[in-house]
Amino acid sequence: METTIKELDRIYIGEEITYDKKSGLVYRIAIFKSVSISSYIFQLVNGEIIIIRRN
Repeated sequence: METTIKELDRIYIGEEITYDKKSGLVYRIAIFKSVSISSYIFQLVNGEIIIIRRN
């Protein structure tokens, strides 16, 4: 089940989310989440940082 932009507000550290099903990407959120006016920033267990633009 794909996670929508609105649902990202309710995601907690450590939860697994699927975003952009077409790419088959599954992210495990690790240690950091930041929400700004323009984007969500997640840092994952492997150190990868994902920035998702808000609409």
